[in-house]
Amino acid sequence: SGRACDHYHRFREDFDIARSLGHNAHRFSIEWSRVEPEEGKFNEQEIEHYREVVRALRERGMEPFVTLWHWTNPVWFAERGGWEKRDASIIFSRFCERIAGEMKDDVRYWLTGNELETFARHGYFLGDRPPGTRNPFRSYAVLRNLAFAHCAAYETLKKVNATFQVGFTENLVHFEPYDKKPHNVLLLYLLKWWRNNPFLKNFLAASDFIVLQHYFHTRVRFGPHSQWWVQYNENRRVSDFGWEIHPESIYHVLKELSAYQKPIVVTENGLADARDHYRGVYIREHVAQIGKATQEGVDVRGYFHWALLD
Repeated sequence: SGRACDHYHRFREDFDIARSLGHNAHRFSIEWSRVEPEEGKFNEQEIEHYREVVRALRERGMEPFVTLWHWTNPVWFAERGGWEKRDASIIFSRFCERIAGEMKDDVRYWLTGNELETFARHGYFLGDRPPGTRNPFRSYAVLRNLAFAHCAAYETLKKVNATFQVGFTENLVHFEPYDKKPHNVLLLYLLKWWRNNPFLKNFLAASDFIVLQHYFHTRVRFGPHSQWWVQYNENRRVSDFGWEIHPESIYHVLKELSAYQKPIVVTENGLADARDHYRGVYIREHVAQIGKATQEGVDVRGYFHWALLD
């Protein structure tokens, strides 16, 4: 991807700016392929780089939130079948154990993976992201294996340090029916089950806290002609991607998640807005909706805007 904003070398400067803005936490990912470029062979120089990143955050009074897998795979892992193999959880746990062992005294919050349902859906069902497969059965199998991997990584991390707080991130949509007709209500439940991770309860059973990523509101009904369902959002305000800006949605998702009775951290919420036309009001309105949820008893512990460095 090239140097981009060169955060790899300029992280201290970036953290100084973040701290000057009042940030007290920072989420980042550890690139598996940097750390383990060949199976079973770990790169000590890259491990030290990530230790320096964590130390730089601690020196600035910022809490590290570490994501251990954010969609990219080492080439050797992909070539052996990646997440389609049942033993992928064993291999991933080995990586998690090594990283956690190196940082057990400085990192408290660990996220095993990023939007696991999104990866399985786009990569293996929709086919518009690597590996570009369109097979619902393979998509389901990959998501199932990711559930195994998360649970195995949770146990591994807890063995390294029982005080670790471990979770995973998921991008949950707020669905509502176009009207109260029975077929549209049924459609809502079907889409919600499919899109919001059919294994969600399995993942949450091995999580100390809930990690929400939220962007989407979808009003649905059965559609005419070739489409079996159609989105009927009002779209009064949209991002550069055409995604509806609907702050009330995060309130509804948080209220639903409160049923699991675990602390919640929002680790992604934002918009594509090249001119920053909506960004200020977007943040204010979404944080206000989070505040409304907390006033009603939802245990929200933190909020990260996506993203610091985009």
